[in-house]
Amino acid sequence: LALFFAKQRIVLTDTAVYFATMAESKDFFYTPRYIALIAQLLPLLAIYLGSPLKYALVAYSLNLILIPTVSIFVCRCLFKNSAMAIAIILFYTIMNMMLFYYPVTEFQMGLCLIFVLHAFFVWNSERKQHWFWYTFICLMLVVTIIFSHPQAILVFYCYIVWIL
Repeated sequence: LALFFAKQRIVLTDTAVYFATMAESKDFFYTPRYIALIAQLLPLLAIYLGSPLKYALVAYSLNLILIPTVSIFVCRCLFKNSAMAIAIILFYTIMNMMLFYYPVTEFQMGLCLIFVLHAFFVWNSERKQHWFWYTFICLMLVVTIIFSHPQAILVFYCYIVWIL
């Protein structure tokens, strides 16, 4: 579907501006929501390789779905948490059906990482190993979630209250 709907994915103002700026400058579109930089990796690679704009757009569309796909894989295969993997699938399905937020948005990407953080939390609480790496990874995930979108902060606070 990412291939089929590549043109529709950039109808939102943010993604249209990001893509146009990348294509023109051959550089990242810098934003305080640095999670958006992850979604710009494949299209920039396509632009650097001299691909036609059409293929760079398809690369952008594919890149946008990589965050939930990789998150599902990490939750299911690395952390052995099928519930969180299924929750990510349901989250994206319901959010895309009921709201005008596509996987393009930093808000949705940040919320997806809350599921990964929870799977990591549960996985590590069962093992209680590698305190330094656990703390470092949790801090990186928390910073990314908080800076992904202003609305993600509220959801993250609710998650913390739920955990406590």
